Amino acid sequence: MMLGSCTGDVSTVEVAQTAGFPAPPLPLTDQEKLLLRLAHRNDPQDMTLLNRDAQAAQSAKATQQFQDFFAINPTEMRSESE
Repeated sequence: MMLGSCTGDVSTVEVAQTAGFPAPPLPLTDQEKLLLRLAHRNDPQDMTLLNRDAQAAQSAKATQQFQDFFAINPTEMRSESE
């Protein structure tokens, strides 16, 4: 088999050479760019958005504020939603 006389689309040498190299990285999505910007700013308030425990605490606080505002106790709220 002669390397220079390949009549197909891609020679076996080119296939062997490219098989060892990973594909170039894809461009970042808008969501990934936003996450990078958020991480590089190093703002503590923004970093809480990435913390699940902080998110749960913030959600519980918002729920409590909602219930306090409308004077609804949790048992009434559950029974009305069912």
